[in-house]
Amino acid sequence: MTMANRQHDPGDDSVAESTPKKQKDGTWVLRWRFWPYNGKSALIKRSQAPTKGEVIRRARAAADELRKSGGDHGAWSKATPVTQYVEQVSVPAVKDNTRLKQNSIDRYLIVLDLLVGKCGHEDHKHTDSLDGYVVADLAKFRNLKACIVDIAATHGAETARQARNILSKYVIKKLIEDDVLDGNPLAGMDIDYGTLKASHKPSGGHALSEEDYDRVVAWLLDLDPAEGVTPPKRGVYTLADRVAKRRNLINTTLLQATTGMRVSETGTVEPEEVIDNKQGGVNIYIPITKTDVPRTVTILNPRVADRFRSLRDSTAPGEYVISSPADKAKKWNKDNRGHALADFYKEVSAELGIPEMKTSFRSHGWRTTLNMIYFYLPDHIRALWFGHGVDVNHSNYTDPTVDLSVMVDAADTRRGASERAGEAVEESADGDRESA
Repeated sequence: MTMANRQHDPGDDSVAESTPKKQKDGTWVLRWRFWPYNGKSALIKRSQAPTKGEVIRRARAAADELRKSGGDHGAWSKATPVTQYVEQVSVPAVKDNTRLKQNSIDRYLIVLDLLVGKCGHEDHKHTDSLDGYVVADLAKFRNLKACIVDIAATHGAETARQARNILSKYVIKKLIEDDVLDGNPLAGMDIDYGTLKASHKPSGGHALSEEDYDRVVAWLLDLDPAEGVTPPKRGVYTLADRVAKRRNLINTTLLQATTGMRVSETGTVEPEEVIDNKQGGVNIYIPITKTDVPRTVTILNPRVADRFRSLRDSTAPGEYVISSPADKAKKWNKDNRGHALADFYKEVSAELGIPEMKTSFRSHGWRTTLNMIYFYLPDHIRALWFGHGVDVNHSNYTDPTVDLSVMVDAADTRRGASERAGEAVEESADGDRESA
């Protein structure tokens, strides 16, 4: 795709001199420049469409709009790329909304990404996303509908409903406020989202037996994240990204299995929240929880504790201990993580012969499993550990050096008994071989 280097006057564009390029997904992209009337440097533009002719038409229309608006860098117009507007207006509007909880903010940002075609699934093409469109294209209902229906087909009806609402409130409404659009094409219009997917959220999760629990933790600790991972045949993700994703799956599962943390909590841990406690173990301080009350948990397995101590030491300030596979400064996309964990549990099920891991067990099940293993401990100890709504001293939640010794001691005792039982089995087997 070429862009001419000849001299241009203010108001000129390079659409006619640039060559469209066909992408791997079948769409066409044209990169071109516009020289604004204010004498500033040329604006680099990108147009995208399903066909070669349509991408040229869109680029010409965008150039015409820029000529009408003067092409000033700071003015929003119908020629503004949708991705640029979303990034500079919609995303800050969501982040600055003080009435939204952090979970809602995270969810809205994910949906905004989906609207412009940013999705972590390699098999999701999102050819009908708003990426490549200019603001003028948002005045057409069919463009908005195609985008929303595409999200419904790949991410479910509920996510599509959210996409429609967020598109209306944080994109269309903002454009109306900026005097760029006159109205909302989605208002009063019906869209068929397909079948509404049932919630995947478990009511309480299924528990593993103590024996299966120990087998899973031991298997995960010995698993090499790079083993069996092959380079992707296409797409933006690299082999390193795939290995990082698998490492994330192992570490997320180990952290949940040995602390009972919610899966949403595992993806927000920063290095300063992984704390060496006075007993020689490792605490995880959780400042943002489902109940809005901070709490601290201790990793119940020393090998897992050592692993997270090393992860903390290799994670820079501003990065996450378990981050997006492709960018340590970003959180792992909630939907991508959920799909990946579901597939990973199926793999664990097949490798260890634990059918529950394939069918009924979900990430919430680690909390249920630990609750069942330590059921004999007082209710308030377990409630404090898991962050349930039992009335306890507030300082127990907020002190980042707290060590809930009753729970930790119980884990040490159980692990010691399990190791002694394993040694006894090995000695018995050795005796049988000698007698044979």
